[in-house]
Amino acid sequence: LFERVQQINSYKTDEEALYFILDMALEKVPADAGSILKADAGSGDLTFLVARGPKASDLLRSKIVVPAGQGIAGFCSSEGVSVAISDVQKDPRFYSGVGEKVDYETKSLACAPMMSHGRSFGCLQLLNRKAGASFLEHEIGILSYLSHQVALYMNNKE
Repeated sequence: LFERVQQINSYKTDEEALYFILDMALEKVPADAGSILKADAGSGDLTFLVARGPKASDLLRSKIVVPAGQGIAGFCSSEGVSVAISDVQKDPRFYSGVGEKVDYETKSLACAPMMSHGRSFGCLQLLNRKAGASFLEHEIGILSYLSHQVALYMNNKE
């Protein structure tokens, strides 16, 4: 994982580099779907850059904006903490607007902020763990590591 992630800088476009990281996350952590959201530097609002899963194309086409601090993704991005939730419906931070818009039910979620040099670039999230409801501690570690690598990549691009 540590060696493979260095390939991020070999991709010609940001989109290819981000899909490379998202695909690696989905390879290492069994989940139905995943996405990378970018935080607007001014407002903190989140937009979807890349997505995988059964509703990925609908999600990207819909141009959904998650308001700053809203939902679990907004919480992770603004607070700089990784979160794993086995039943999102019971979490008061859960923002159902995205799933409703693309007709996708989220049951479990793991989300890690993309932080570098004290700045949040957004977050990387995985939805609906395939083998059991709970994401494991080492899986959150993998997600956190990969999200940090995306933040370093984005910081270097600016």
